[in-house]
Amino acid sequence: MAFSIGNLFGKKSTDDNQSTNQGNGVTVKGITSDGSVIVASKVDWKKEGVNDAGQSKGDVNAFSAGFKSVYARIKKSQELDQALQNAMKQQLKAEIINLETQRNSNETQLKTEQAKLPSLELDISNKEEEINDIKKGKKKADHSTKTNFIIGGIILLFMTIYLFLFYSSTGYSAFFRDFESDTSVQTVMFYGQSIPQAFKEGLFEGFFIIFLPIIFMGLGYVVHQFSVTTKGFSRYLKTISLYALTFAFDFLLAYKISKAIYDIQSMYQGLPPFSLKIALADMDFWIVIFCGFVSYVIWGLLFSFVMQNYDRITNIKYDIDKLNNALEKLKQKKTNLQSTITKLKNNIDNLNGKIKQKTSELDNSVRYDFKSMEQYLADYYQGWISYLALYGGDTDTIAKVYDKEMEETNNWMNGIKNKYKQNTNKEE
Repeated sequence: MAFSIGNLFGKKSTDDNQSTNQGNGVTVKGITSDGSVIVASKVDWKKEGVNDAGQSKGDVNAFSAGFKSVYARIKKSQELDQALQNAMKQQLKAEIINLETQRNSNETQLKTEQAKLPSLELDISNKEEEINDIKKGKKKADHSTKTNFIIGGIILLFMTIYLFLFYSSTGYSAFFRDFESDTSVQTVMFYGQSIPQAFKEGLFEGFFIIFLPIIFMGLGYVVHQFSVTTKGFSRYLKTISLYALTFAFDFLLAYKISKAIYDIQSMYQGLPPFSLKIALADMDFWIVIFCGFVSYVIWGLLFSFVMQNYDRITNIKYDIDKLNNALEKLKQKKTNLQSTITKLKNNIDNLNGKIKQKTSELDNSVRYDFKSMEQYLADYYQGWISYLALYGGDTDTIAKVYDKEMEETNNWMNGIKNKYKQNTNKEE
C-alpha cells in the first residue's frame, strides 16, 4: 500500500521539501528539530495528507492528530519565516511612517502657534494697562476730539437758530398768515414777525409756533438715542420711520404754503386750480421741503456727532468700552490659540503613543498569512480525501472531522484578527 500511495504523486527517493540535520536529530516537514525553517509554501501538503492517510490506513483519529500537527507546523513555519514576516509587516511600517509624518507636521504647526502667544499676551497687557490709566485719570481726551466738539457745537448752535426761525416762520405762514399778492416763498420761510404775530392771534397760537421747531429738534434727538441704545435692524427701521414722518410733515407744510401763494397769484392771473401735479412741478414747493427737511437731517447728524465727542471728553466710559471690546477680542483670540496649542500637543502625544504601539507591535508581534494557512490545511485534507476515495475509505466522517477542526482554527484566526482591530481602534 505504501508503494501505491507514492504512485499518486510519482516515485520519490528523496523529499525535496525536507531539510536534514544529521547532528541534531530527525527532520520534520515545516520545521526541523533544531529550529531550522522549512517554509510552508514549499511543502506539498496534499502529498503530506496522502502519506499520512496511507500510514494510518485512513484512521479518523489519525486524521485529527495529523491535522493538528500540520496546523502547528504551518503556524510555526510562518512565525519563523523572516521573509514572510517582513512582507506581512510592510503595511505596519507604512503606517508608522505616516504617523511620524503627521507628528512632524503637528510639531511644526505647534512651534508656529506658540510663537504667536508672547506677542498676543503683550497686546493684552498693554490694553489692560491703558484701561487702568484711563480709570486713574492719566489719559486725557486728545486734541482732535476737543476740536471736533467745539467746531461741531458752534455749527450746531447756528443750525438750531436756523431751524427755529425756519419752522416758526413756515408754521406761522402755513397756519395763520394772510398772504398778499407780493408774498414770496423767501418771506414765508423767514418771517421775522412770526412769533409776535402769533401771540397777537392768541396765547395758544403763540406757544404753538414756539414749540413747533422744538418738535423737529426732539425728533432729531430721538434719532440720536436710537443710534446709541438700539442695535440691529430695529435701529434702522425706527430711524427711517422718524425721517419719513419728518419728511411727510415738511411735505404738507410746503404744499400748504405753495397752494396759498399759488391761489393769490391765480386770482390775478387766472391760473387753473392748484393740484399735487402742479405742486410737484413748482420749484418753490421743493425749496421749502429741502430748506426744512435737509437742514433737519443735517442737524440730527450733527447733534449725534457733537454728543459723541462730548462723551469722549467728559466720560471715560466711551474709551473704556472701546478698549474693553478690543481686550475681549484679544482674550478670545488667546483662548482660541491656547486651545489650538493644547489640541496640537494632544495630537502629538496621541501620535507618539500610536508610533510606540506600532513599533512595539512591529518588533514583537507575529503576523500570519491566514489565506495561505487555510489553503495548506485544505490541501492536507484533500490529500486524505484522495487516498480514501481511491481505497474506499469513510470520506464523510473525515469531512465532519475536518469541519470541526477548521471551526476551531477559524476561531483562533478570528481572535488574532480582532486583536489587530482592537489595537487599531485604541490608537484611533
